[in-house]
Amino acid sequence: MEEAGVEDIIRKVQGDLADLATDQEIRTKLNECYGKVLDELAA
Repeated sequence: MEEAGVEDIIRKVQGDLADLATDQEIRTKLNECYGKVLDELAA
């Protein structure tokens, strides 16, 4: 999978989840997961 494709998927998932994630704890968890994905892509 191309890197741009991965980034597009991440943005889509973030957008979909942002509509649902009104609780701050959920948002924090999503941000942690997103950070881990970025770290893996950068590795």
